[in-house]
Amino acid sequence: MAKKAAVAKRGVRVGAAGAERGAQKAEGGPGPVRRAQGTGGKRPAKGVKGAGDKRPAKGAWGTPAGRPATSRGLTSAGASRAAKGGDVAAYIALVERRAKASGVTLPKGATRAALARAEAALGVALPDEMRAFYQAHDGGGDEFVVEGRELLSLRRIVNEWRVWKGLLDRGTFEANDHGQPGPGVRGAWWLPEWVPITYDGAGNHHVVDLAPAAGGTRGQIVSFWHDEASRRVVGPSFLAWLSEAEWTPPA
Repeated sequence: MAKKAAVAKRGVRVGAAGAERGAQKAEGGPGPVRRAQGTGGKRPAKGVKGAGDKRPAKGAWGTPAGRPATSRGLTSAGASRAAKGGDVAAYIALVERRAKASGVTLPKGATRAALARAEAALGVALPDEMRAFYQAHDGGGDEFVVEGRELLSLRRIVNEWRVWKGLLDRGTFEANDHGQPGPGVRGAWWLPEWVPITYDGAGNHHVVDLAPAAGGTRGQIVSFWHDEASRRVVGPSFLAWLSEAEWTPPA
């Protein structure tokens, strides 16, 4: 146990530094990594409401007003079936309305070629509903507007993923078995099939889980912390999660 704790701590330190260096490189400049709004350039304390490092309730998701009627009360499998059954456009429209109501202007969509390049770089096929959203809007822009975080563009997804893949390949996480997973999540610190979709400026993400454990669903959203072993499902699918996420006005 002591060894695992030491590995986790070392992975945290290197992970945070690596994430910041990777983000600097990705943005093409030597300046400091952008921090979450209202943090004064320092990482917010754990659990502070409204900060970029906000911890959501574990293993639960709500049902917002205006969500597509056919998606109310969905389980993970139900959300996936609804998306495949034609609710994708309704989910995207709801996300657009919620973003607009918060003063967020969503960017234009990515091309199919850009999606293909991203999937090739990641070595995975993204869920169909995620592909549909990114063809409509390539992320959420550069501001921290979704759950106090940046909703990553395809380019930023690949860059953040490469930071963690580099740490994994260098053996930073050793046996990579010291996560504390919730139901349906594999017990690891990080896996290549955990694709970052948000970033808070401090090394933490929401990830799309493309390799769930028994009882999980491919495409579920997992909360990932660079300094904490908890790995829990916070949404049944990309669009179900995004349609319920908290949107905040850009700075």
